[in-house]
Amino acid sequence: MPSAEQLVAKAKEGAEFLLQILANQPNDHENYMPLATRVISYLEHSGIMTSSNQLQSRTWFIQALQRYATYDGDVDGSEDVARWCERQWNRLLQQNPENSTALTRLGQYWLFRAQPLLEQLYDAEATACGEHGSSYEQTASNATKRVLTAAVQEEMLSSQLEQLRSRPEYAEARRLLSNATSFLTRAIGMVPSSSRSYRPLLIEVNGSSIHAFGVRTGR
Repeated sequence: MPSAEQLVAKAKEGAEFLLQILANQPNDHENYMPLATRVISYLEHSGIMTSSNQLQSRTWFIQALQRYATYDGDVDGSEDVARWCERQWNRLLQQNPENSTALTRLGQYWLFRAQPLLEQLYDAEATACGEHGSSYEQTASNATKRVLTAAVQEEMLSSQLEQLRSRPEYAEARRLLSNATSFLTRAIGMVPSSSRSYRPLLIEVNGSSIHAFGVRTGR
């Protein structure tokens, strides 16, 4: 049975290899997702993730694994690894609610969770706009004596989009983005405005996708 130190060493070796894959062979990264799972197993069995005096090492491991897991959310196993990272960040927050790194990474995790749904909803809106445009052209050509004003056209499109935005998927997108905004806003509050990480955080929390779904940032 390997010792705790040996398990941590194996985990570090594996995590460093994963980061090298992202840096040098990003197109092959999906082939190494099982290694990310093994790294988690090493960490869990070593006990390091519950050690209160290993904050720096724990943070490094979680960041490395989250970076790997969120590189491409379509890869099998990526969501499981990302969820493990979320649990670890929350564990760190229980020990220190003002941990800005944990708050930031949790915000990014919820944005990662929202991304596939946002893409689906954007596609649905784009399709609705395209169908509306085709319908308008056909109506106009078949009724040459009738003029549809821009205001009428916009009203028709607004009605279609309103129907789309009443779907449960939009409520779920708002929930995910609200979680992201909450954590990122808290992270901003922990970071001095003079810090180099302040502006990137501000950009994330004020992202256009968040505003598009009516989530208020509180700033």
